[in-house]
Amino acid sequence: MEKIKTKQKILNTALQLFNIQGIEYIGTRNIADEMKLDIGYITGHFTKKEYIVNALSWQFSEKNSALWNTKQALDYKNFFDLLKNYFHLQLEYRCLFISLAHLHTHQPEIAERTKKEELQRKNIIKASFYEMMKNGELKKISPTQIDFLTNTILLILKSWISEVVISFPKKSEKTQIKFFLEMIEGVMMCDKQP
Repeated sequence: MEKIKTKQKILNTALQLFNIQGIEYIGTRNIADEMKLDIGYITGHFTKKEYIVNALSWQFSEKNSALWNTKQALDYKNFFDLLKNYFHLQLEYRCLFISLAHLHTHQPEIAERTKKEELQRKNIIKASFYEMMKNGELKKISPTQIDFLTNTILLILKSWISEVVISFPKKSEKTQIKFFLEMIEGVMMCDKQP
């Protein structure tokens, strides 16, 4: 039990440091220094930094799967509630998204897991668009238009954190999320009933 608590403390500290300074710029020594521990204590639990990153990726994946684990298509309100919660989850693990390209290149396990998660999101988004059309919340659009709209939203979901770092670093998280939710709503408004 103590070993699990210790591992989680290491992961919490690593996540905090990675989110502030970036995965590429923090090593196990930095984590040990922050925790005021000998580096051997960290490497006794995680022999390489990559294992820490992978463990954080697994934590994100578990929370992500629970969030997107809906058995039904969502109406407009519930769809945006889900996106808002997903944005908050991404901010909690923002280092993974800022370093996404690097992680995909160097950690195939993370890349494979991310692809599966994106497919899950894609299916829920598409099903939700059909639900919104059925409810009159979205005008009838073709399957090709649904694919385009889905892929546009997936692109925003995948890249918005990098844009926040570049364009809105001093804005509050609430303002950052609101901006991108409104962007998605704007993309969808083109197809919303008057």
